[in-house]
Amino acid sequence: MKFSGQMIVVSDMEKSKQFYAEYLGEKIDLDLGDYVVFQNSFSMMTRPQWQNLTKEGGLPAGGAHEFELYYDEDEIEAFAQKIRASGNVQVFNSLEEAPWGQRTFRCLDPDGYVVEVGETMQAVVCRFLLGGMTLEQAAEKTSMPLPFVRQVQKAL
Repeated sequence: MKFSGQMIVVSDMEKSKQFYAEYLGEKIDLDLGDYVVFQNSFSMMTRPQWQNLTKEGGLPAGGAHEFELYYDEDEIEAFAQKIRASGNVQVFNSLEEAPWGQRTFRCLDPDGYVVEVGETMQAVVCRFLLGGMTLEQAAEKTSMPLPFVRQVQKAL
């Protein structure tokens, strides 16, 4: 058995397609109207279609906030600024730095699903090395293996 992706249930397919394409760069692989598959194996289905298929009367309250889609982004500050400047997207958590140095930003999609965009670990290590940390310090701070940190340094 192999995990093949995630599906979320959405209330407005067009608004959701626009959000994921415009802000997160998703490309549609298959569009069946009530069901859309993106190239990254992530999919969406309209709430009426989902309810029809599952014979479910509705989604549990608050469930959207208990599920998160995660994206990596090298230019996290530019992404966070783009979302804030749009005025169309609700920010869930502002740009924050985790103890291991990775910066993340969370917003809500049109149906209230949490979308987390995190700085790639390559970008984190690069930022630390360019900021004056030694290879060993960057590895310790990020919990990344020293060979990974060396590889990032070579790419600088």
